[in-house]
Amino acid sequence: MRKLFTACLLAMIAPFAAADPTAGINYITEEFPPYNFKGEDGKPSGINTDVLAEMFKRMGSANNYDTIKLQPWVRGYRTTQEAGSMNVLYSTTRTEERENLFKWVGPLSDSINEILSTAEIAATMKVNSSEDLKAYKFAAIKDDIGEQLLKKYGVPAGNISLSTNFYAMIKKLDSGKVQGISYNGIVARWLMKKDGQDPSKLTPVFSEKLGQHYFAFNKDIDDSIVEAHQKALDEVKGDQGFMQKTQDKYLK
Repeated sequence: MRKLFTACLLAMIAPFAAADPTAGINYITEEFPPYNFKGEDGKPSGINTDVLAEMFKRMGSANNYDTIKLQPWVRGYRTTQEAGSMNVLYSTTRTEERENLFKWVGPLSDSINEILSTAEIAATMKVNSSEDLKAYKFAAIKDDIGEQLLKKYGVPAGNISLSTNFYAMIKKLDSGKVQGISYNGIVARWLMKKDGQDPSKLTPVFSEKLGQHYFAFNKDIDDSIVEAHQKALDEVKGDQGFMQKTQDKYLK
């Protein structure tokens, strides 16, 4: 009788377990504060990470901050494109060039890229349009939107020094190897402050609003799963109290 009861119970539970749209999904992010980064407790944190954690609750998932993986951008960006991968990468800028590489859930936050330099170097640069950037050398993170924009602007490959993280770019700027870095200005200043450096050291030379950040899903992930995440995100964004509290937590 007990075996029969257990079998019936499992049969009842199975459909609900299978309905969990987060089952088997790998959620990946990087150091990109205040949107996503490693918190003081060692766990992923940030505005968009808190939004994802709230989405888990709305989808009835057992996932939480512990199940989100922090990886270098290059690794996450590449593995999320691999055939059959169950990866989701955020916060990913949705662009025309990337449109067919992923399935998208969003938007999350605005994406603005800046060409940043020091005041001293910026004073020697003459940049009135993206065309003028071709004459200078820049640091960018490999496969990041900052690198892709420099290529779009026509900056020669030899003038783009690729790095794996923000601080490596700053070292190149400080050493004079490059005249600027191509990165999100809000994130750059947040990281400078976190590192004990003066954020005002960075001067914008050129900027471009790119659109918005999204969750980028591997193309092989079923549409129903993507749609479930979009529904959960819409619910979270519709909760004005939660969204305001989250913004204030990281931006004040």
